[in-house]
Amino acid sequence: MKDAVVVTGAGLVCALGSDLDEAWRAFRSGRSGVRFVEALRDRPLKRWAAPAPETAAEELEAPDGANRLGNPQAMWLTRAAREAYLRAGLDRAAIAGEETGLFMGMGSPGWEAEDMAAAVTQSLDDRGRVDSHRFFRRGLREISPLWLLGRLNNMALCQTAIHLGIKGENGVFAPHADAGVLAVLQGIRAMEAGRAAAVLAGGVSSVIHPNGSWIFEAIQEDPPPNPSSIPGEGCGVLVLEPSSSARKRGASFHAVVSGCGFAFGAHGEGERDPRRQAFTRAMGEALDRAGLDPGDIDLVLPHAEPATEGDVREAQALEEVFGKKSPLANFPSLTKLTGNLSAAAAAVKAVLATRMERRYRRILINAGSPSGACASLVLEKRES
Repeated sequence: MKDAVVVTGAGLVCALGSDLDEAWRAFRSGRSGVRFVEALRDRPLKRWAAPAPETAAEELEAPDGANRLGNPQAMWLTRAAREAYLRAGLDRAAIAGEETGLFMGMGSPGWEAEDMAAAVTQSLDDRGRVDSHRFFRRGLREISPLWLLGRLNNMALCQTAIHLGIKGENGVFAPHADAGVLAVLQGIRAMEAGRAAAVLAGGVSSVIHPNGSWIFEAIQEDPPPNPSSIPGEGCGVLVLEPSSSARKRGASFHAVVSGCGFAFGAHGEGERDPRRQAFTRAMGEALDRAGLDPGDIDLVLPHAEPATEGDVREAQALEEVFGKKSPLANFPSLTKLTGNLSAAAAAVKAVLATRMERRYRRILINAGSPSGACASLVLEKRES
C-alpha cells in the first residue's frame, strides 16, 4: 500500500476523563488522576491508583447482551472505540463491517474470588481440604459457563465489535505497553494486504483489582515516591485508513502513522546492555521506516517504565539516538497523571499526540515490557 496511513478518528478513556476532550484539558492543565483509593467497584483496595471513570452500560446504548458480562475493559473499549468511530465518520461511511478491522493490545481483565467460592465449598472433603474428585463431581457445576469467557482478555474486543457492527479481521496482543504498537502495526498490515479498508487499533489497560494481575507494592506515603509505578486504567483507540480512501470519502485527518519499530533485549544474548540496545534498535527502525533522521523529531513521549533500571536504560538509549539534547518536551509526564496503563500506554499517548501543538510536527512514542520487548511509533502531524 503506497498510501500514507492517516488517523481519521481517536477516542480515549482514562483517569483524566471519559472522552478525549475532557482528558486533553486535564492533561494540558497537569491535573493528575492518581489518588488514594479506599474501594473500587465495591471492593476494598486501599492503595494509590488511577482508576478509569465508571461507565454505565446504558450510557453506551449497547445492544442487548453486548455488555452482559459487566467487564470493565469492555466498557472502556466500547466507549473509546465508539468515540473514535464517530469522530472518523465511519457511521456515515460506505465501509462495510466486513471491511473494518479491530486490533487491540489488551491487559488482564482481573477476577473475583467470589466467583470460585461455591465451587471450592462443594469440593471440600470431611477435613476441609480440596478434593479433586469432589471438584469434578460437584464443584465444577458451581462455575458459570460464562466465567471463563469473562476472564479472557479478547472478550472486550468481541463485545465492542458487536456494539459497532465490526466484522472484519481482528486480533489481540497482550499484555504490556508494546502490545498497543503491535496492534497498530497489524492493522496497517491488514490494510496493506487488502484485507481491511479501515481499522480501529489501540490498547486497553489491565483492570485494577485486589486479586488482579497488577503486582505493585502497596504505597502508603503521600505523595507516592514514584507515581509511574502506580496502576492506571484506561483505553486509547485510533481509526486508521489509507489517505486516498479518507480523502475520497471527505474524512479529515490530523496525523499520519509513518513508522513503527520493534526489538527485543533479553539477558543472555551476549549484549552488554540488552534493554538499552533494544530501545535503540526500535527507535532506529521506526525512524528508518518513516524516512526520518533523529534531528527531524520534535517530541519524544518516553515509555518511562516503573522500574528505575528501565527508566535509566531508556534514557541511555535516547541519548544514543538523539544525543545530549533529546526532544523531550516540558509536558507533564503522562504516567504521573494516569498511572501505568500497561497495554493502553502507547495508544493513549498516540491519541493525545493527535491534539498536540503544530510545533510538535513529528512525534516519537516509546513502549516497553518487562520481558524486554521494546517498540517505537512515529506520528507526523498533517492536515487533510
